[in-house]
Amino acid sequence: MSEQLEKIKESIEKINNKDFGIYFFTIDTKGNPTAGVATIYEHVKKLRELGYNAQILMIKMIINYVKMKMVLVLQNGWVKNMRIYLTYR
Repeated sequence: MSEQLEKIKESIEKINNKDFGIYFFTIDTKGNPTAGVATIYEHVKKLRELGYNAQILMIKMIINYVKMKMVLVLQNGWVKNMRIYLTYR
C-alpha cells in the first residue's frame, strides 16, 4: 500500500512541477492554413508560455518514428516477421 501512495505522491509532484509532456497530434497541412491546426499551435504556444512541455507531432513525424523503430527491431533481430500497416486519409 505504501508503494502505491509513494507513486501517487511522485505523480502529484510531477504535476505540480510541470514535469510531464503534453502532446498534440495533427496532420501536415503542407503549408495550407487551417483553423483547427492554427488553434493547436496557439494552445501549444500558450502552454509553453505557462511553463509546460507542450509538443506538436504531425502524422508524417509519427510514421517516420514507426519506420525507424521497425528498422531498429529488424536490425537487432528482435522480431523475425513483422508487418505494420499504416493508413490515413
